[in-house]
Amino acid sequence: MKREIDLRTREFVASRELYWPRLAVIAVVLLVAVAGSVLLYLDLGRLQKELAYLSDRVEELRPMAVPVITMEEAIDRIGRRATLEKEFRGRITPWSSYLKEFKGAAGEAVTITRVVASNGGKASISGRSEALHDVALYLESLKKQAYFKEVTLASINLEQQEGRLYFTLSATLITGGGSERWTIGNNP
Repeated sequence: MKREIDLRTREFVASRELYWPRLAVIAVVLLVAVAGSVLLYLDLGRLQKELAYLSDRVEELRPMAVPVITMEEAIDRIGRRATLEKEFRGRITPWSSYLKEFKGAAGEAVTITRVVASNGGKASISGRSEALHDVALYLESLKKQAYFKEVTLASINLEQQEGRLYFTLSATLITGGGSERWTIGNNP
């Protein structure tokens, strides 16, 4: 009886036995890759048609969108202006604050009869008092206010029948004021 001796290694035998299953797995992977490529190519064609359709629709709708786009730009400009105006209004001291300072500095002994403001922040304050001392205190009080750069006595008159002093002060405001001219009080 003859004995056969197999000189092949186990690895060689195992690799031969797995040859067809490996080949089948590789074939399936290639088939899936090819099928995926075909599906992607078909989907690409569909997407290109859809893009062309949407581009045509955009061109059709563009003239209708121009008024809306223009309106949105106008709304944005108005919004920016409103924000800027709010910011400026926060920085600007209103004239009413100056008038409160004029009145607050006067106290009980001095009566303000007229305030005139003009370009460049110039102001003229007219009033009356019973005593020269009160006018001097009012003048010094205005000089101490943060709003005023310069305050001077323009004129003072004694009305002998009434026993009152009528005065006019000139003041220059720190902020410079606006370009408007306004008057509060009696016109002479």
